Order: sequence, then C-alpha cells, then structure tokens
Amino acid sequence: MPAALLADVSVTITEVKKAPMDALGAGADHDEIVAIMHHSEPVYYAMTARRYAAMRNRMEELEDALLARMAKEAMNEPRVRVNIDDL
Repeated sequence: MPAALLADVSVTITEVKKAPMDALGAGADHDEIVAIMHHSEPVYYAMTARRYAAMRNRMEELEDALLARMAKEAMNEPRVRVNIDDL
C-alpha cells in the first residue's frame, strides 16, 4: 500500500545526494514541507527551521490546553480525604 504524501514538494533521494541544499531548498522559499522520496515512496520529510519552531510552539500550546482541560475536569471530581498516618 503506497504511503500518503504529506508534503507540498517532493524530491528524490538521488537529488538530495547530488545537491542537498538545492533539493531541500525547493520548498524553503515558500516555507513548504519537502518529502524525500525513495522508489516513489516518501522516506523522510524536511522543513525549514522556522516552520519546525512554529510546529513545536503549536504542539506546546496544544499540550498546555490539554493539561488545563484535564486539571479543570479533575477539580470537578469528588475529593477523598486521606490521613497521612493511614498510608
């Protein structure tokens, strides 16, 4: 089953070997993700440092939002009193 191509631009691994910056730079001007293909299958994805930083920041925001939602839900759960001596 062929893998889905999750990129805006694709280059072959041969192109990357011959001229890495030219091949990977194919998407850099427009901040696009570049799929590196081997035998017509994507084997790697490359992106600019700016896009990677934005992706990481967004992931952190989503993680923070999830943790905040979990904490809010936990506050609505019934409380259990515990005596430390009983532990």
